[in-house]
Amino acid sequence: MRIREIDGKLYPSVTTVLSATDSRFKKEALEKWKNEQLAQGLDPNEASSDGTKLHELLEYYLKNDYEFPDTKDYTVKAVRMFERYNRRFLKSNYIKPIGIEQFYKVELANGLRYCGTIDLIAYVQSESTVPAKLEVIDHKSIGVMSKASSRMANNKLQIAAYAKLLKESGIVVEGARVNFVSHEKTVALPKDEFKSYLFTPEEIAENFAKFEERLIQFYDEGYMNEVI
Repeated sequence: MRIREIDGKLYPSVTTVLSATDSRFKKEALEKWKNEQLAQGLDPNEASSDGTKLHELLEYYLKNDYEFPDTKDYTVKAVRMFERYNRRFLKSNYIKPIGIEQFYKVELANGLRYCGTIDLIAYVQSESTVPAKLEVIDHKSIGVMSKASSRMANNKLQIAAYAKLLKESGIVVEGARVNFVSHEKTVALPKDEFKSYLFTPEEIAENFAKFEERLIQFYDEGYMNEVI
């Protein structure tokens, strides 16, 4: 679990809150997947590592005016995802970043606190968003794209929680986006390598209400004590 102590106060991360309060069914499914990976001689931590490397590549690229990073120290899967993400989203839309991998924290009116590091805050203009709109964006790596929808139960709460962090800091976004990119070597269709979920302000508010329920559960059931 990830937690920050700032000025004597504890702030659990958004992902910590969602992970701790997830249903037992989903936790058991994750354990089953890890065991299946091990049985096949695969490293269940590799996917997580590739996702971290994808974030590193995107952070460098965006912070250095779209200068390509040196990829020799990165896995083939991480580089494949970076190239797809760049081609399918960054290069196919107008993107003007105003925040990259930035940390935010909040103490809500009910006294509960949480924090998070946001992948990207940017103005985005595409065929469906004209003129450009300010969005909070989360990068997600995935194996098979068909599994993306099943992961959205938590991911849509996560991105809504990030939007609230920004709002409490004086930044009001017009959309919240979760981008999935696949590391599969071969995909049948272009849609199988990249998929974007965009949420409206109304959907953000609805999803944040659900996240707040999970945050209350996190505190009420003593998860903060476990973290401490």
